[in-house]
Amino acid sequence: MRIIVALKFPIFFVLFCGQGVWLYNTYPLLGIVLVVLAVIAVLDVKSRLNELRKIRKIKNMNVEIILKYAKTMRFSRCQRDIILFIAHQYGCYEVVELYYDKLGYRWYHILPDDFLGKVFTLQYWKSFLK
Repeated sequence: MRIIVALKFPIFFVLFCGQGVWLYNTYPLLGIVLVVLAVIAVLDVKSRLNELRKIRKIKNMNVEIILKYAKTMRFSRCQRDIILFIAHQYGCYEVVELYYDKLGYRWYHILPDDFLGKVFTLQYWKSFLK
């Protein structure tokens, strides 16, 4: 997981920022949008890694605790991936995956639930920047 995050997201950030700076000369608005998207992606990765570290600090991890976190962290794809990664480490991947399948989540549910309704609220940005 660390290797994937370390390799994937800085490259993504550099490519988007590079494209944003290059496009800024010809299309200023598009260049700014690409740079902002890159910054948001890096902040999202940072918050997901913080969640992963917080959950890993729990001493007596079992299926019930993982399912408790799976219930609270089901609203976005990134959070579901973190819980599935932890469940895989503790040997209960199938249980958590079945739980998400029962809730109706599939591989193409990338955006968070009710994204457009929440993205314009102050509470969303406070939780995002924690």
